[in-house]
Amino acid sequence: METTSSLAAEGKRSLLVTVTGASAAKGYSAVGISHDVGSVKPGMQVHAAIWVPGPERGGISFLVHDSRGKNHWSVENRSAGDQQTETPLPDHAGWTPFSWTVPPVDEVTTIGIQFWSESDQPLLVGIDAVTW
Repeated sequence: METTSSLAAEGKRSLLVTVTGASAAKGYSAVGISHDVGSVKPGMQVHAAIWVPGPERGGISFLVHDSRGKNHWSVENRSAGDQQTETPLPDHAGWTPFSWTVPPVDEVTTIGIQFWSESDQPLLVGIDAVTW
């Protein structure tokens, strides 16, 4: 994970994440923030620009942590019960806007994105312009 000035959806920098290894064998990777999220409330929409260099075999899931640090998947990434589903990454190069809904929780202490990779080839994903 690194900040880069070589690509940005807005401004001059973005976060570039490289996931190495298939998620089924190596586990999931995730990034998130816990500062300045006090205004994020259940039912709100969070927006982010996601960049890929081309078609990638993987996906993302959006999440929050509650006051106890427990994961809660976005409304769009939740299936039966509290099971998680992935949103496929774009099938084209460049920036794509994503929006997701904050699930019902007592308090949002962190917002984040979990990455899922189907292969051992490095998965490259850029993140920028996160707003709520």
